[in-house]
Amino acid sequence: TTLFRSCLEIHRLPLEGPLAAGLRSAALTRRAPLIEKESPIGEVGVRLFGPWAEFERTVSKNLRRDGRQQLQKLEAMGKVAFEVIGGGPRLADELEACFALEAKGWKGQSGVPIHADPAAHRFYRLLAERTSARGHFALYQLRLDDRVIAYEYDLRGNGRIDCLKIGYDETLSRHSPGTILRLMIFRQAIERGEASYSDARPMS
Repeated sequence: TTLFRSCLEIHRLPLEGPLAAGLRSAALTRRAPLIEKESPIGEVGVRLFGPWAEFERTVSKNLRRDGRQQLQKLEAMGKVAFEVIGGGPRLADELEACFALEAKGWKGQSGVPIHADPAAHRFYRLLAERTSARGHFALYQLRLDDRVIAYEYDLRGNGRIDCLKIGYDETLSRHSPGTILRLMIFRQAIERGEASYSDARPMS
């Protein structure tokens, strides 16, 4: 099975980082075209530092307040849980559940969700399998009772997290599940000693 059969454009990914090195190696091995260029605006990321209470004070007051209020509203609707799946037998099924969530949102209506693009689906599935085998993958989920209401598909290693995909239940958008999940990711990352978070999502 080949990993690259279509164009994948990733922005704001550090060219000297482990993810870029791995993708570069895979592309060269498969003789896939590869173009690298520095961003004119530099890397867009968040520096993480502890303790959490100190970092949290750097988050806007409105965002902190909104996150807490919306979390309380979700908790009034059912059991809210934060989960990280780094690999193992559940990974394939949980990936499909997250991809299905993406397809139900705006991307399923006006874009190209992963489920609708066989090449993209294969890429993200294989990337998760291979990076999880090395301990560098994290599928972050926010759950309400037994269903996923927000997720992030991230790679992590060498003290940093790179976000490649996000999705959330748009019927709950007024409760900001994606924002709540992001803040939970930051808190856990700080507790793990990770130093930075970067949004490296492809443009399409």
